[in-house]
Parts: sequence; structure tokens; C-alpha cells
Amino acid sequence: MQESIIETKDLTKLYGNQRSVDNLNIHVQKGKIYGLLGRNGAGKTTTMRMLLDLLTPTSGHAYLWGKDIRLHKKDILPRVGSLIESPGFYSNLTGSENLEIFATLRKINDKIVIKNAMEFVGLPYHDKKLFSQYSMGMKQRLAIALSIMHSPDLLILDEPTNGLDPIGIAEVRTFIRNLCDKREKTILISSHILSEIEMLADDIGIIDQGKLLDEGSREELQKKRRNFIQLMVSNIDVAKEIIEKEYKTDRFEVVKKNEIRIYEEQLSIPELNKTLVLNNIKVERIYVDEESLEDYFIRVTGGTGIA
Repeated sequence: MQESIIETKDLTKLYGNQRSVDNLNIHVQKGKIYGLLGRNGAGKTTTMRMLLDLLTPTSGHAYLWGKDIRLHKKDILPRVGSLIESPGFYSNLTGSENLEIFATLRKINDKIVIKNAMEFVGLPYHDKKLFSQYSMGMKQRLAIALSIMHSPDLLILDEPTNGLDPIGIAEVRTFIRNLCDKREKTILISSHILSEIEMLADDIGIIDQGKLLDEGSREELQKKRRNFIQLMVSNIDVAKEIIEKEYKTDRFEVVKKNEIRIYEEQLSIPELNKTLVLNNIKVERIYVDEESLEDYFIRVTGGTGIA
């Protein structure tokens, strides 16, 4: 059985009558990237703040390495690196000068750790460029360098690709994957970007309105996605009537004005195509497909898209 680096038990946070986090139970395994996936406002940041003891839970517990964070904060936090909000870097200093200040505050005397952290994220050490001259991607890379400077065992990263262009997103994704694969870090990352979590995370938790709706490995969630027959037809209303009458099913939906998705895998595509054609329905396209992660997210949350 794999070791859980993070485990929450009925973790709950109330603001008045509003449940920001609602009896949350997540399990982050050692050496894995865990993607906490949810819309903005779903409770991701609040969860991460409670894991770092920046917020006090209304009820429930957060355990890191099997210890309650609220009781063992001094032992746990030195082993954790985090990026919850943009750090308060000084705009009139260079990247390395900014990191030197944080190193002093953390009582890190060896400056080689600053050099190593900057080089790992692709920033030049002792470059004369001021932080105010950094691009958004460079600022985010410096923030990641700060989070790994003390060589933590666990990283907690809240929306680390937020606001980046596609090139910046790809760069940050590479850094995070390398931290896990090459430096054996355990990483909890939150995002509302489905494609990023799908490409990056080993395990995924889906959170909505503070509740954990599903959790499992990427492969386990893949198996839960439904296969379906996708149809593009000339007359959607008549096609719906034929499907209901001939195949005695209502397990279908109209996804576009001329496309139907049928959740009956056992149907014969040639027979379905023949039936529609004999009823003067022109079939422009027919094929078997699988739910995307976004389709699955919409289904389990009972809502619209994630964005």
C-alpha cells in the first residue's frame, strides 16, 4: 500500500452559512502529482490554505506524513514548499537578490541553493534584469524557484499556470513533471484547466462546491468515462423519434443542432445507419467515441463546463 503524504478527514470550512469546503477527504500519495480539479470558487485554495495551517478548519483534520498540521506545524512546514499567491517580490531587485532575501529569512546560508533553484526553472543566476522587467512566465518561474529553494519533500501549488501563455504553461508543466520524476517530490497542484491536469497529474480529485465528487488515478478515471455513438444527421427531430421507437432507449442527448450522442454501446453502427437511411435521414457522420475529461467533469458535477 502506498504511503499517503497528505490525507484529510472530513475537512470542512464554513464562512457563515456557506460551506467553502465540505467534509473533504483527499489522499495524496508519495512521489505522485495529485491534481485537484475544480471551477474557480470550488474550494481548492481554501483547502490548500488549511493544509498549510493558514486557515483554521471549522471541523475535520488535515494530516501531512500522518501528523495533524495544526499540532505539528513546526515539524511539518520546513518539509513543504508552497505557491498559493504570488510572493511579495521586490520590483527594484533582481531575481537572485529577491531569493537571497527569502533565503536569509529562512536562515539558508548556502547561496548555491539559490543558483540551483534558478537554474532548474531556467532563470539565469545573477542576471541584472530587475523583477519589474520580468515577463509573466519569468515571474511564475521565480515563484516556483522560491518554493523549491529549501528542497522540500512536498510541494503545494495553487493554479501555477494561471495567466501564462501556452509556451509559459508548457514550461511550467515541464518543471513540475521534472520535480516529481527527477527529484522525487510529491506535488499537490490545483487547476481549473482540464487539459493541464489531464497531461500532468498521476491522480485526480474533482471538487465542486467544496465537495470531493471523485478521486482516483488518471487511468481509473479514464475507465469511468462512457463510450458513445456520435451521429451527425440531416433531421435531428425525426432521428430522435426513430431511435426511441426502433431501439427503445432514451439514453441519448442532442449535443449540437444536428448531432446526437447515444449511450448504447451495444448498438450495431451498420444497422443504426441502415435504419436511419431507410427513413430518409441522411447520415453525414457516425462513429464511436469516448467522453473527454471535460464531459466526465460535467457529468459528475451536474453542471456546465469548468471554465
